Amino acid sequence: MCRLLGKIADNTTDVVFPFFNADRPFKSFIKEHSHGWGIGWYKNGIPEIFKEGLSEKGSADYYEFNKVKEVKSKIIIAHLRKIKSEYKFNKNSQPFRYKNWLFAHNGGINKERVFNILEERCRKLITSGTYLDSYTDSELYFLMIMQELDKRGNILNAIKETINKVKMFGDYTGLNFILSDGEKLYAFRDASRKHDYYSLFYLKQDVNQINDSEKAVLICSEKLTFNKHWEEIKLGSLIIIEPDLSIQQKRIDEMDDV
Repeated sequence: MCRLLGKIADNTTDVVFPFFNADRPFKSFIKEHSHGWGIGWYKNGIPEIFKEGLSEKGSADYYEFNKVKEVKSKIIIAHLRKIKSEYKFNKNSQPFRYKNWLFAHNGGINKERVFNILEERCRKLITSGTYLDSYTDSELYFLMIMQELDKRGNILNAIKETINKVKMFGDYTGLNFILSDGEKLYAFRDASRKHDYYSLFYLKQDVNQINDSEKAVLICSEKLTFNKHWEEIKLGSLIIIEPDLSIQQKRIDEMDDV
């Protein structure tokens, strides 16, 4: 169980305001999601990540959150981690990256079932551990999407097929994620329980109260500001935010293959 934050803007931007200065700053959720954190962004079109885990730091008080102030990009994804297992290392934290993709997840899936259908080439890409128990289920979820993308050649088809398979396996909690290829931002929300906890919202434009002229879209597990019009992403729905910041919302079970 985690908290997600994503931002896409029409120009180079940062997440200093939502992370530190909003009415309910994203950083404030570290109190209940202290097992790791990370931030991902793009530099010259290449995904970069910075991640820390509780096991190395000993306490969330020592996390280097000032790294956030250095990050500038058109697309940024941040993550706060809460987990029941003992695997709270840097490598278990999110986001994860593969080629030009960044991914962060909130929830839990049937890790063994997903691992069993990953091809050997995808298993070799796992970075979060050295054996099944130590793997982060979120990374397996991400690699499953990437495996389907390689097969189908279209990210929407890959997401739909992955969601269908994971739900068929059962034994999942939340499937919420934020995903980017460096051009677009994708956000999906679904859960088998605790729907209020597995929330996901977006706020269009006017997301930076320091610079109201900035055009951007902010996505978060929580509403970070009181006086702004946050839209809830419906259960079972995917939103796609284009580089021009136009937004489409699609129900996974109603999506046709492209």
